[in-house]
Amino acid sequence: MKAYLNEFLKTCEYCAADRIFLTDTYERIASHAKTAELWESAIAIYRENINCDFRKIVSLADRAGALLGIHPHTAELLIFLCLTKYLREEYEKRGVDTSIWLDTVLDLKYKNEECKLVKGHVGSFVTEWFFKFFDMTRFALGRLQFQIIDFGHVYEKNGVKLTPQTKVIDVHIPRSMKPLDEKSCDEAFALAKKFFSDEIDGDFPFVCHSWWLFPEHETILS
Repeated sequence: MKAYLNEFLKTCEYCAADRIFLTDTYERIASHAKTAELWESAIAIYRENINCDFRKIVSLADRAGALLGIHPHTAELLIFLCLTKYLREEYEKRGVDTSIWLDTVLDLKYKNEECKLVKGHVGSFVTEWFFKFFDMTRFALGRLQFQIIDFGHVYEKNGVKLTPQTKVIDVHIPRSMKPLDEKSCDEAFALAKKFFSDEIDGDFPFVCHSWWLFPEHETILS
């Protein structure tokens, strides 16, 4: 696993210091019988069924980390980094392009950068956000991320009617530090329409909840 992690972190362009820290942290866990047992138990839960109890996986990772004085944010990021190996296998099994897998798991890197910025250490403080990536219900397609949800509201405008049960495509804007321009967003919407074409009939309603859409930004930003 250490060799896999090192190669994965290089592919995703983690900085050298983070690569060394994360692979060394994994080696510490793998080198002790009790922590290695907890870690492998966490991985086994996911390998048995990707629609699993992710909170149990996180709990096992936290317990392993605690035994060695590893911060829970670091342990939680690291366990999901390990799970990317088996998520890729699931992509291949289902015939989903592994380039989508790579774009999707890059979110772990984005969350690590946020954790360093906000908390001052390597890891993730929003681990639950990863769950939908790893059960293959949320995907990165181009600049944006998408998942199908029930709309949950009533909406009617310009002949379009949506009910609480209408399936819509929920849009998330990842903090990838890439430009958020009209062209890249249009390309992402087109990719999502194609990707989810077997699951949504007719129109493709997209919904987005984001601080980017806060109306007062019109007066704050250029």
